[in-house]
Amino acid sequence: AYSTQRIYVVMIFNMVLMISQLCIASASQQEIFLQADAAYMRGDIDQAYGLWDSLQVKNDRVYFNLARCMQKKGDVDRAHLYFRKARALS
Repeated sequence: AYSTQRIYVVMIFNMVLMISQLCIASASQQEIFLQADAAYMRGDIDQAYGLWDSLQVKNDRVYFNLARCMQKKGDVDRAHLYFRKARALS
């Protein structure tokens, strides 16, 4: 049988591993967001949209940026949809 101390050590190790994986995912998600922002600033709306849309977690800023892309492309209906989603999360 495992001792209580050994179980705690395994649990703590697993928690540290999960937290480190979340930090790596967050950093890569932030990098994607910044790449999308740079693409938008240089006028590559399709790339910016694709990058923002690929983000695993979408917050109000992401939906707002997706709305701006759709607005630039002339897709007013989708722009309004994304603006509403952004507003609901803000």
